[in-house]
Amino acid sequence: MSKTLIVTISGSFIATDKDTESFDGIVGIIPALDEDKAMQMVIRRYAAIWIGQARKMVNGKPTDERKYKTVKRVREVFIDSIDLNEKNPDAVLSYVGKDILKMNYEEIQDFAAANDLSGVPLYKKGSVQHARRVAWSEAARKIHGLVGDEYDHTKEGYNPAKHEPIVADGRIRRFNGHVATIEETIDREALALKQIDKKDTDAIRKVAGDAAKASPLTLDQLKAIADDKKIKYHSTIGWKQLYDKIYPADQAA
Repeated sequence: MSKTLIVTISGSFIATDKDTESFDGIVGIIPALDEDKAMQMVIRRYAAIWIGQARKMVNGKPTDERKYKTVKRVREVFIDSIDLNEKNPDAVLSYVGKDILKMNYEEIQDFAAANDLSGVPLYKKGSVQHARRVAWSEAARKIHGLVGDEYDHTKEGYNPAKHEPIVADGRIRRFNGHVATIEETIDREALALKQIDKKDTDAIRKVAGDAAKASPLTLDQLKAIADDKKIKYHSTIGWKQLYDKIYPADQAA
């Protein structure tokens, strides 16, 4: 399976001089998202980047001159094609294997798209330092299941540099639309309580609130729950297979 997709887009945008400009045949590469998520991310996160990166061609080679004016706002985007990167199926984008706090603007967008981190700011909507801090917070909480104000970028005193680096893997994750079962919520709360001081009543209350949220457990969390429940699984098991082992559909009622 290809690890990336090749996307071709066309459409229009409002330039910084307020002119409406058209663009056509712009090609970009994104993580291998589901098609509906790929379309959403291209429109939301990628189109403005690719328009800005497009260069004029001379004798089939790109020049240093921009092909389009500077984008103020993308007006419309048409997805002309989405294809697997079959010519280079093992290619990975540069964010993979990189410390979040060292990513550039473009890498943060790739990381956010691949991991369904909707709270990460859009391209150059603020400083790269701010985007890194939000991305680290979102990853710590959504991907790694870390609990507490120290992982929340909206809380006073938040400083990701005080923690171990979070290095991006190449996995594709989707969190939206997941509805936690009662049993899953209980297991999530029990797992999180092991990580905090039982005398910290504020943290305990936050755990209870976070446990009720709809973002799914990470694979590592599922493995920890399976271990507690003495459920056997193969070391290379996928998220869906392990989730179904722990929470079989026939017990939902």
